[in-house]
Amino acid sequence: MTGAVGNEEQRSARSLLGALGRRWPTALGLAAAASSISELVGGTPAAGVEEALIIAIPVLVYLSAAVLDRPRSAWPVTLGAVALVFGMSELDIEPVLGLAATSGAVLIVGIGRRLRSGADMPDARQIVGALGFGTAAVLALYLAPTLGGVLVGLGLVGHAAWDVYHHRRDIVVVRSLAEFCAVLDLLVGAAVIVLIVATAT
Repeated sequence: MTGAVGNEEQRSARSLLGALGRRWPTALGLAAAASSISELVGGTPAAGVEEALIIAIPVLVYLSAAVLDRPRSAWPVTLGAVALVFGMSELDIEPVLGLAATSGAVLIVGIGRRLRSGADMPDARQIVGALGFGTAAVLALYLAPTLGGVLVGLGLVGHAAWDVYHHRRDIVVVRSLAEFCAVLDLLVGAAVIVLIVATAT
């Protein structure tokens, strides 16, 4: 009897570890969101505007993956974008603007290469999405902090829906990236909106 109970406990533990292993993108998204949200606690609307960076990074990632037509490039591009952000910060370059410029360059070079090779163009939805979310991230920097914060919060929630769409269809980026991004975007977006509402009253 004791042996049977022990075996059942081992199976349960393996099952739990297996489930956690499959959900590592969610765990990573929760950790990243917790880090970002901790910086918002007790902050001002300007702190919410700073989260525009969380929109600008996936714009570059999704656009790069679409232009390259390589979903597996998503994680390497994400790591490269984070490194780029640190580099720009050291040089006193606004990271959101730097990432927007990089995304524009990726789009122009990618389309140019495809025109020369005769390959199909990237899905127009990816270009429209990049322009929409990228514009929201940049515009938020130039609005009054409260309006900018609202735009960032709504932009993040909107991008979470974008992530879920891509995760369910398994397109453009690998599903692990879409899952991670959806969790991060939704939680930080909601936190920014709560911050704006709390500081407006």
